[in-house]
This record gives sequence, structure tokens and C-alpha cells, in this order.
Amino acid sequence: MASELSALRKEIAKLRLLVYKDPLTGVYNRRGFIEEVQKILAAVERGRAHGRSKAKFSLTALCLVMLDIDNFKKLNDTYGHDAGDAALKDVAQTLADGVRQSDFVGRWGGEEFVIALLGANEKDGALVAENLRRAVADKKLAFKKKKIPLSASFGVTEFRLKDDLGKLIDRADKAMYVAKKGGKNQVVKFSDIP
Repeated sequence: MASELSALRKEIAKLRLLVYKDPLTGVYNRRGFIEEVQKILAAVERGRAHGRSKAKFSLTALCLVMLDIDNFKKLNDTYGHDAGDAALKDVAQTLADGVRQSDFVGRWGGEEFVIALLGANEKDGALVAENLRRAVADKKLAFKKKKIPLSASFGVTEFRLKDDLGKLIDRADKAMYVAKKGGKNQVVKFSDIP
């Protein structure tokens, strides 16, 4: 009975990975990212409402980063969809390698990614985003004996009292859009948008 229960738990863990991880990149998919960040937002609310000393797990800051791979359609059109897939995998790995184990990286859709930075304010988040931006831009995608340059545009915002994930995503997306419109391959904080 114990071995059957153990096997069942392993199967459930495998199924959970299939449901919440992006099969191409290995990072959270949209559904998995939303579920994990919703848990974190609840912890942030508890931490702010009860103070750090009363909560078992307390978190009073959260930063959300949204990014879009620049010129992704051109990459696909020029080198093919296999190159696009390779770029998505490469960027996802760069992001996962560039954040702490406690942070969450997810593929939001297409060539967009989101990152939840626990305990980070917008200033901290912008520093992390800048490091990630450099890491993406400094590394060339190796594809069929070619070295293809990549870059990404980043938008950064921080959790505010009474925020939900939708508001965070909306602000990070607006900041990312400003980064793209402003020349791409840059980081824009939502608080810097006039």
C-alpha cells in the first residue's frame, strides 16, 4: 500500500509538471505562473496586513518583470521556426539562470516572458532586469553554424497595496511597450512613464 501511494504521488507530480510547465522552454507556462504568483500575492497581503512577526511566511515586496524578445517575427521569417524555438529555449534558460531560486520565470505567451521577483521593489527589479537584458544581448544564439544576435525589451513594476496579478501584468506590459517603442533592448520602470 505504501509503495502504491508513493507511486501515485510521483505520477501526480509528473502530471503537475505537464500542466504547469511550458514543454518547449521548461519554465512555468502561463497557468503555472499565475497559480504560483497568486499564492505569493496572498502571502504579500498577509505579510502587510499582519506584520512580519505574526506571519509564518512574510513577504512585503514583490516585483514583476515582463519581457518580449525583440524582432522575433523577423528571426522566424529569416531563419525558420526551429531558430525561433531555439531562441525561446535560450532566453528562458538565460532568465532562469539569472534569477534566484525563490523567483518565478514563466512564458506568458509567444515570445513574452514574465518574472516574479520575491522581496524586490521596482528599483531592485530594474537592476535584475538590466542584468538579464545584458545577458540576453551579450550571448549570441548558436543555430546551424550561425551566431544570431538576440535582444529583449523589459518592463518592470512593483506590487502596490490592493493590487491583483492583472494590475501588475498590465503595468509591466505598459512599461515593456514603452521600452519597445523607445528603441528596444532596454529596461523601463513603470514609475518612470509620464
